[in-house]
Amino acid sequence: MSQLETGVSLYRDGSLVAQSGPERRSYAAVVQANASEQCHNALYGSWRYFSVWFPPGYTPSWATWPPSSDPSLGFGPGNAITC
Repeated sequence: MSQLETGVSLYRDGSLVAQSGPERRSYAAVVQANASEQCHNALYGSWRYFSVWFPPGYTPSWATWPPSSDPSLGFGPGNAITC
């Protein structure tokens, strides 16, 4: 890919507690991001995004991504954590 970008957010009991900055890589196959905080007994959730820049002249085989019919896209499942 010409460029990949991702970012993540961490939620504790529904409130934003940490975010990564945008992580961007050029001409790479992988990009990673991390958001963390000190452990609390709580319900944690996450959200992520990604962007892909294709090389000039390349047309992907699929028409649209992500599918707009998925209302939960971007959000990970919540997990109860006990420290």
